Amino acid sequence: MSDKNKFPLWAKLLAGFVSLIIIAGTIALVALACYANYVAKQSTDPQHIATIAKSIADFPDKPPAGFTYQLGATIFGAKMLTILHKPDDTVLMIGCKPLSTEDSDLKAEKVVSDLADKGIPSVADELTIDKKGSEAVGGEEMAYIIGSSADKDGRAVSGLIGCIKVKKNNKMILIYGLSQAKSYNFEATKTMLSSIKGF
Repeated sequence: MSDKNKFPLWAKLLAGFVSLIIIAGTIALVALACYANYVAKQSTDPQHIATIAKSIADFPDKPPAGFTYQLGATIFGAKMLTILHKPDDTVLMIGCKPLSTEDSDLKAEKVVSDLADKGIPSVADELTIDKKGSEAVGGEEMAYIIGSSADKDGRAVSGLIGCIKVKKNNKMILIYGLSQAKSYNFEATKTMLSSIKGF
């Protein structure tokens, strides 16, 4: 082969580097897919769900009639528990994260108001507020908003957004409720929340 047809050293190095990036990227994608599969399987394991639930609050081992613990996961350091209520298929998503200095300075009412403007992440647009209030949950006060919205397919939904700031344990609890019903079933949600003994 003549010198004209030879690749310069920099081109060979570049080609090798690109190949390494492609291989590393493929390995990373496979690893990410395996991890996602692991998390998906783990999140539906009853024992794991129970561990997540207890890390958020003092939930009963068995939820009230009509409720089932569906998923439990840790996402970017935040604990997430999903609870389903039958027969109305209301979904409760309860999250717990450390109470930051910024969060500590905000009132829970302000938190839920700001969240209502954003809607329920990946599910529903901004909530049109129908009711505001507070409710005792596990010895703490939950500020909440109940309202109506539309999901990503344009279907009417109703929802709840609640916030509990547990300063003694330095954590903030966020509660999202979502229902396909025109009017949100707050009484059912209160039944579930009243089973929490503390945080």
